[in-house]
Amino acid sequence: MKRFFTASSLLLIAACGLFAKGQQDLSEAKGQVEIVVPTGGYYVETLTEYFVPLVKEKMPQVEIKISTEASEGTSGTEAMAARLAAGDIPDLYIGPRGAMAADYARENRLVALDTMVGAKELEAQILPNLIDKSLGSLYYFPYEAITTLMLYNRDLFEEAGLNPDLPPETWSEFIHYAEKISALPDRSWGNAVYGATTWTEALNWGGWYWNMLAPVYANFNDGQHQLFNEYGTDIVFDEPERNLVEFFRYMKALQQNAPDSMGTRIWNREVGMWPQFGVGWIANLKEGRDEPMEIGKDVSVAPIPVLEKGMTHWSMYGGRGIVLFKTNEEQEQLAFEVLKLLYNGDFYLEYCKDLKVLPVVPAVAEDEFFKKDNIRPFIEALQNVVEEESYPAFDEVANIMLANLSKVIITEELTPEEAVQVAAEEARKALLNY
Repeated sequence: MKRFFTASSLLLIAACGLFAKGQQDLSEAKGQVEIVVPTGGYYVETLTEYFVPLVKEKMPQVEIKISTEASEGTSGTEAMAARLAAGDIPDLYIGPRGAMAADYARENRLVALDTMVGAKELEAQILPNLIDKSLGSLYYFPYEAITTLMLYNRDLFEEAGLNPDLPPETWSEFIHYAEKISALPDRSWGNAVYGATTWTEALNWGGWYWNMLAPVYANFNDGQHQLFNEYGTDIVFDEPERNLVEFFRYMKALQQNAPDSMGTRIWNREVGMWPQFGVGWIANLKEGRDEPMEIGKDVSVAPIPVLEKGMTHWSMYGGRGIVLFKTNEEQEQLAFEVLKLLYNGDFYLEYCKDLKVLPVVPAVAEDEFFKKDNIRPFIEALQNVVEEESYPAFDEVANIMLANLSKVIITEELTPEEAVQVAAEEARKALLNY
């Protein structure tokens, strides 16, 4: 799975041709379209094998060129920034959404997709709760999705006297289960057993890791997980109804039943529950101790617990989107026609299967492949998701949040109440620079 979450790779379909205004016959379209795709994974191979022939069939006079956003081991974000600064503008980019797409939009580099001919019809195919117009227009189409659930070890549940078919529904139950599992004896190979884990070694990773914690936090405030107000001009997490103090309190209780670092303990069958399990990590189950772990046999997935019974279980919408860079009117329309082909049913199905991502088109999600027991729960989680925030100060405020969380659960320098107060003061001070 790591291949899927590696730094972005770009598939470029170099776009520099003509598409006559009002032209309806795609076979008459001419030119080149450049698509940028992530560097890792099988993006280039998948688009070469399935998408290039599709474009050749539908638009035989349009040339497709495939390339990546950056070389292996380098930052795709930095490589793209340098490329754009030099005036080397691609057409389509599979990758940006959330903060990255917002940054490009603020720099006036993106086409407002809802102004394009055919945009309404395409938008109607996509899950409506994934469409983001928070910046006033639609600057990216959702393309691939990941969601987060809770993974738990069925064998450790049984050993601790817990029913593996009844995972914890609330956070109070979660901590109770974690304590019972933590009380189990060390394994025969000498390692301790822990009731739960989070990714504590990632607490200094900034916005990326806060987005891993955000779906957990969302289940403390019924999906109102935002750090900021709707305009990004102030933080709101210190408001009592946001329940951040309660979130910090339960994270401290979780950490008291967790290892200092996650490492490979989950796959080593030494951890009872992990409430940050994304669909992309399914491949890691192959690394199970002694033999691969299977969902439904060795482990199961369940919704992330909520604060109180009856509340909605929330997940996080992660993944990639597609943006269209500004070039000229004819070129933009040509590239948009290529963009629409990226949602072609047969191709899009193969894309999602090859890249091990969730489709954002409900019709494609009905394929038998996505009805498997190890995938369907992640599809269903898309109905109630929170979106990554995209304000300029997000990373800095997320770092402030994580630093103070660490002082509660790791060093225990602050109480949850103190940490929320300090984080709010530091965040508001940081916002003065934006």
